[in-house]
Amino acid sequence: MSIFHRRLAQVRNQMAQREIELLILPPSPYLFYLSGIQEQAHFDMLKGAGDWLNGLFIGLDEGPILVINWEIYRILQRQQPGPLSPVITDTELLEQQADPFSLLNNVIDRFRPLSGRIALSDRTWVRFGDAVRAALPEAETVFASEFMDPLLAIKDDE
Repeated sequence: MSIFHRRLAQVRNQMAQREIELLILPPSPYLFYLSGIQEQAHFDMLKGAGDWLNGLFIGLDEGPILVINWEIYRILQRQQPGPLSPVITDTELLEQQADPFSLLNNVIDRFRPLSGRIALSDRTWVRFGDAVRAALPEAETVFASEFMDPLLAIKDDE
């Protein structure tokens, strides 16, 4: 089992304890911690429709699903041929002319039924957070830092 699989199991354990059904992590130290994807600098260069919709979606049993801009995906593929991460089960690309809200709703639908809590990173763009809350108006939103920060504070050899 890779370090990323162990970390994912720890995160899912924390989610279950807190009754969090969906965790959404945009490019951040949290995304790196769980996936090993570290080319964060490229995400900040985007400016276009849906530039806010990049991140990892993790359910208690489903995912992680990476939603990523097609340009950033190609950059990452050139830098790291093969799978971007051992824990990512699926990748959804936001193509140039795609509707980011439709893509977001399609990804969220894969985690339904959702009736409780979702966690967002403190570094989630406002547009991203607003779109998630609009797609899941019945869900309570909490900060992922409440359980992610203590996990990141534990250092291991990796």
